[in-house]
Amino acid sequence: MPLTLVFKFNKILALKQIKLVFAVAICGFTISSFISCKKEDKQIPEVKIIKPYRDIELYQGDTLLIEADLKDNKQLKRVRYSIFDENGVSAVPTTSQDISGKELKVFNFLVIDNPTLTTGDYTLQVAASDGANEGKAFLRVKIYASARKLKGVFAITTPGAQTTKLYKADSTFTTLLPAATLTGDFADATLNPGTQQLVTIGYNTGKIISTDTRSLNEKWSHPSIYGGSLPSFFHINYFEREVYICSYDGYIRTYNESGTVNGTVIVNSGFYPRKALRISDKFIIEEKLFSGPSRQIAVYYAASGALMQNTPVTFDVCDILYKDNDRYLVFGNDNTQAKMWMYEVNSNGTWEPKTLPSGKINRAIRINSNEFIIAHDNAIYKYEYNINSLTTFIALSGNYDVAYDETKRLLFVANGNQLRIYNYQNGSLNTVINCPENIKRICLWYNN
Repeated sequence: MPLTLVFKFNKILALKQIKLVFAVAICGFTISSFISCKKEDKQIPEVKIIKPYRDIELYQGDTLLIEADLKDNKQLKRVRYSIFDENGVSAVPTTSQDISGKELKVFNFLVIDNPTLTTGDYTLQVAASDGANEGKAFLRVKIYASARKLKGVFAITTPGAQTTKLYKADSTFTTLLPAATLTGDFADATLNPGTQQLVTIGYNTGKIISTDTRSLNEKWSHPSIYGGSLPSFFHINYFEREVYICSYDGYIRTYNESGTVNGTVIVNSGFYPRKALRISDKFIIEEKLFSGPSRQIAVYYAASGALMQNTPVTFDVCDILYKDNDRYLVFGNDNTQAKMWMYEVNSNGTWEPKTLPSGKINRAIRINSNEFIIAHDNAIYKYEYNINSLTTFIALSGNYDVAYDETKRLLFVANGNQLRIYNYQNGSLNTVINCPENIKRICLWYNN
């Protein structure tokens, strides 16, 4: 072969080798970079437990609703729900679900079904995985070995302008026996099963009084704010192991089980709170202007007391009930016309899902996210949201209060001086218990 051809051939061969080496190098660099990128994903998914709330109390046989917010820089693939004892041993069967997305809100249920459980503190864990990393959130829960049971009911009456009486019936529901007599008028009451305290508040003269449900002795008390010269308190409810109270001085105060103020919300200047609902980290509040008829629904952050938003409402609110995380049913009266509005947090707007019959609402309660019971002057009504249906559930006039027991599916109705107990499934009357005075409030009493 001529020398020139040999040189050209070797040169071409060398160039091909160089290109091959370069291509292999590029490929190797790309694979290396890909592997390197894969290895660099060390970001752990974020998990925030929305429900249940801190220190929730559960009983053998309960079903626990879990709601959580998940977030990751990549793609979430799986979420797992578990409950462990103090030794890290699983207390109930773990459940999991496949998911897809970078930001998700997830829901699931755990059934507390383990006959070997002992009463004590447990840890709820929600764990989210993106395939490479796992993020976790934890929440303490209290589980009782026995099933939740209705131990009885308290009925509250006002036989005199400055007298409030407590009556108590056990789970046989045969007789209401006198339990305590309190000095002062009456505005509202709530029974916190976590602390086993029945807390009553007066309107003008009545104090805040916490009564132990077992011994019937006073646990703690606070005097009325203005000593009867002005209204003091309007509404009380409980959240976890605390109670919160709407006061005429413009405050919502949260009291722990020892009666110590553990948090405050100051409402908008010139307004005072009349009704409030605490859900997770927020208060949904009806506020009324001191010097005029104006009212509004306002949302406050519970931890800081800061105002989130507010919108007008045109009637006196008697109850604010949870529908879901965004929606709340607001019941009340425009003079003698019963009203029901839906308030939506995300839009800060209201609308009227149903026109209610003429007459006043005294109380409304939530059965579940679809069913609500209204204690109306004319009847006990059932409202079903999914089909937007209002029906007469019990044809009974003169109703003042209602309460619902989900363990036995019983509906308690305060009708004049009678405590009437109905089967919620079919509306049939089970029992009537007579009381010496007209009943103003019903408080169901459960085991702790």
